[in-house]
Order: sequence, then C-alpha cells, then structure tokens
Amino acid sequence: MSDESHGWQDATEPMPSQGPQGEEAPRPAWWKRRPVLLPVTALVALIVGASLGGDEEVLEADLQEARAAAVSLEERAEAETERADEAEQDLAEAEDRIAEAEDRVSELEGDLADAADRAEAAERDADDALDAARDELENERDEMLADAESEADEIVGEAEDRVAELDDRESELDDRESELAQAEERETMTTFGNGVHVVGEEIEPGTYRTDGPDGSNPAGCYWERMSGLGGDASDRITNGLVSGPTTVEISGSDAGFESASCSEWSIVE
Repeated sequence: MSDESHGWQDATEPMPSQGPQGEEAPRPAWWKRRPVLLPVTALVALIVGASLGGDEEVLEADLQEARAAAVSLEERAEAETERADEAEQDLAEAEDRIAEAEDRVSELEGDLADAADRAEAAERDADDALDAARDELENERDEMLADAESEADEIVGEAEDRVAELDDRESELDDRESELAQAEERETMTTFGNGVHVVGEEIEPGTYRTDGPDGSNPAGCYWERMSGLGGDASDRITNGLVSGPTTVEISGSDAGFESASCSEWSIVE
C-alpha cells in the first residue's frame, strides 16, 4: 500500500515547540511517525484477513499480538519523539548560543573598530605634539642663537674697545718710553765725567758745575772748551785749573769739552 493512499504528504507540519527565533518549529514529516502508523495498518490487515478466513481464534491471537506490537512500537515512537524534541531543544539552544556569539563577535568588532579609531586619533595627537615640540625647539634654538650672536657681538665690541684702549695705552707707553729714553739720554748728555765729549752729541750745551778735583791729580781739576777736535792748541777756546767747586758755560757752538781729574759735571740750567 502506498503512502499516498492514506493521504500522507512529505511536507512538514507545524509543531507547538518554539524555534531559536521565537517561531514555532515544524513537526516531523509523516514518515517520522511511521512507528505509530505501522501497527494500526497491521492490525487492520489482520482483522480483514481473519474475517476473510473465518478463524476467530487465530484472529484473536493475531489481534492480541498486533496490539502488543502496537503498544511497544508506540512506546518506542514516544521515546524517539521525546529524543527528537530534546534534540530540537538542544539545537534551538545551540542556535541561541551561536546568535549570542555572533552578537558578541559583532560587539567585539565594534570595540575593535573603536580601538582602531582611538589608536589613529592618538597617533595623530602624537604627531601633532611631536610637530609642536619640534617647532618649539626650533624657535627656542633660533632665540638662543640670536641671543648668542648678540652676546658675541657685544663681546667682540667690548674686545675691540679694549684692544683700542690697549692700543692707546701702548701708544701712551711708547710715548712715555720715548720720553723716558729722551730723559735718560738728556740726563746722560747733561751729566758726564772726565774725558773729551762732543757737544750736541754726547753732552748738551748749558751751564755745568763740578765739585772740583776728584783727588787723582794733586794739581787740581783741569777743564777745556774746544772749537775743534783735532788736538791742536788752536782748537782751545778757554780752559781752567781749579782746586775747588767751579762752574763752566758750554756754548752750543763749541765742538767739544774736556775734563781731567774733576768730579762729575752736572747741568745747572
């Protein structure tokens, strides 16, 4: 006997249990309910067969056997149905957990996207801070360089002023040294001892004084003004032999002056 003769279809029928999305889960198809349908079919077949055979005892025995088989099969069908319901419930729970996991994954993906945005923003802030720090350091370096250059210019100016001052001081010292040299030379040319001295080169013209004899000649202190340095008697302008202090005027026209056995001569005017 075909399944279509009993009006069964392969399409699923709705069941009262709820699925993972809150909708009613579909009931098992007709072939899943065959453990219940088969005993009924067998029972009907036995009754029909017994009626046709006319053996009531056999019919009764077969009927009892068919009923027992039907009860056993029904119990098995109920057990299978319970396991199927449990499996469907486990499947629904698994689907709920999968949905929760997907939601969690979506949430984590959102958190990851937010973290990436924050990291990008932090990187931009770090770049901005680094650029600002570089600009500040560059400005500070420029200011320090400008201050250093200004200070260096001031130092150079002060050094140049000091050099000019030292140059002036050196010039003054040179002038002073020249004056001292001239004074020493003049002192040398205005103070002399015994010997022949060239007027204008070794001694200055002027009035000179001596304390007299130096004790080297008992005759006394001899002096002589000369018009020439040849040693001739004609070169003698005037002379003298003194035993005590004396003063002699040496003219600028004199060629020389001789002193013998006299103390040191010094200009008096």
